[in-house]
Amino acid sequence: MKEKTKKWNSLLPRLITGIFGGAAVIFLLVIHQYTAFFMLLLIGVGCLWEYYNIAKKSKLNPNLFSTLLGVLLLLLNLFFQFDIEWVLLFILFLTACMELIKENQNIVATISSTVLGLIYTLVPVILMAKTSVYEDTYDWRIVIALFIMIWAFDSGAYFAGKFFGKHKMIPNVSPGKTWEGTLGGCLLCFVSVFLFSNAFSFFTFFECIVYAVLVSICGTFGDLLVSQMKRNIDLKDTGSILPGHGGFLDRFDGFLMAASFYSITMLLLENLGHI
Repeated sequence: MKEKTKKWNSLLPRLITGIFGGAAVIFLLVIHQYTAFFMLLLIGVGCLWEYYNIAKKSKLNPNLFSTLLGVLLLLLNLFFQFDIEWVLLFILFLTACMELIKENQNIVATISSTVLGLIYTLVPVILMAKTSVYEDTYDWRIVIALFIMIWAFDSGAYFAGKFFGKHKMIPNVSPGKTWEGTLGGCLLCFVSVFLFSNAFSFFTFFECIVYAVLVSICGTFGDLLVSQMKRNIDLKDTGSILPGHGGFLDRFDGFLMAASFYSITMLLLENLGHI
C-alpha cells in the first residue's frame, strides 16, 4: 500500500505539470505569433543553459561570452533573416581566437562544446520559428502538431513499455526503454497526428506516416542522448524547474531532436509538391 502511495505521489506532480504545461504551450501557440515565438525561445534558452551546466560538469568549459553572443545573433537572425551557418561560422572563429589568446590547453573541447550547444538547443527553435511563426507564414498547427506527436509518443512508449516491454533497447543508457514501448509510442504518435490532421484539415495520410515515424525516431534518439549525458556525470535530472519532470532538457529532449528534422522534411515535401 505504501509503495502504491509513493508511486502516486511521484506521478502526481508529473501529471499536474504535464496538464498545465501542455495547456500553456497550446495557449501561447494559438493566441499570437509573438507569444508562440516567446514560448519557443524560452524552451531553447532553458535547454541551452542546462546544456552549458552539463558541459561544465563534463569539464568541457564552453565559452560563455561566445555562447551569449551566439544567442543574440541567432535571435537577430529571426528578424533580419540571414543564414544560420554564418552565425555558427562566426562563433566558431571568435571562440577559436579567444581561446588561443588564453592559451587554452583544451581548446578543441571548448570550441566544440560552445558551437554544439548552439546547434543542439537553438538551431531547432530557429528552424521551427522560420517554418511556422513568421508573420507571413504563421500557422500554429505546424508547431502544435509536433508537440502533440511528441506527447503522444512519450505516453504511448511509457504505457506500451510498462505493459508489454520485454526487449531492452540500450539498457546501459536507458534501462527502462524497450523496443515494444517505442513501437507503441510510434503507433500512438501516428494516431494522434492523423486525428489532429483530420480535425483541422492539415497533413495528408502519407505526411502523417512520415512525420510520425520521423518524430518517433528523433524522440527516442533525443531521449537516449540526454540520458547518456546525465549518466556520464552521474546526474539524475538536468534541472528542477519542472516538478515531476526535472529540467528543460529532461522534458524537451525529444522536441530539440525532432524540430530540425521536422522543419526540414516539411520544406522538402513542399518543394517536391511544387516540382
